[in-house]
Amino acid sequence: MELPVTIQLNAECLLDWRHRHTLLKLLKEGRAHVLGSDCHGAHHRVPNLAEGRAVIEKKLGRSILDQLDQRGTTLLEEVRTDE
Repeated sequence: MELPVTIQLNAECLLDWRHRHTLLKLLKEGRAHVLGSDCHGAHHRVPNLAEGRAVIEKKLGRSILDQLDQRGTTLLEEVRTDE
């Protein structure tokens, strides 16, 4: 079933081996669309997008990262045109 939703993965979860396999599978199948961070500051929920991106690149390759970047850019452009 196709639904008009955008699925965001949290970079923190990619760093946790318990969740990594499932999230990488979602990315590989194209069922997750953007990568985000639940960053709240320098000491609590620290920024970790670089680490999450490194996991994706190592496990799935640069092309998946490029797809995530393009989807994020497209999503922002769509929001801007709706304003």
